[in-house]
Amino acid sequence: MIGLFIFVLFSLPYAIYRYYKAKYKQARGKEEQAWWAFRTATFYLHLTADRRIGLTPMQYAVNVVDKKYGTQLANFMTIFLKKKYANQPLTAGELNHTATFLAPFLQTVGKQIKPIRKIAGFLNPFALLSYYRLPTDEKEM
Repeated sequence: MIGLFIFVLFSLPYAIYRYYKAKYKQARGKEEQAWWAFRTATFYLHLTADRRIGLTPMQYAVNVVDKKYGTQLANFMTIFLKKKYANQPLTAGELNHTATFLAPFLQTVGKQIKPIRKIAGFLNPFALLSYYRLPTDEKEM
């Protein structure tokens, strides 16, 4: 019984990652797909790469991810945040960009992360918990 609990605990991060990817693929529209692409990409980065501590998602994209991995996360974030906070309609080009963003992003980042770091990240239930923890006020840090 304890063995099963430990197995479930350590496999939960990978299971959630697979769930996010499945939701991305099953999204009903490109705007919903953008949400799941954001969720999947940030979850993957949190588990396997650098954590976003004390930075906004855009600061993290520009100053950490794009510089370190040579991705276009900031471009995606601009579109995603436009829809999320400004609630403006997305152009056809923006919708297409969000629909084709995730696979190349994961491939680019994945090639640059050592396999042992990926395995350790996906087997770390504490990394999973820290992803869902609300960020603290920077004054408390």
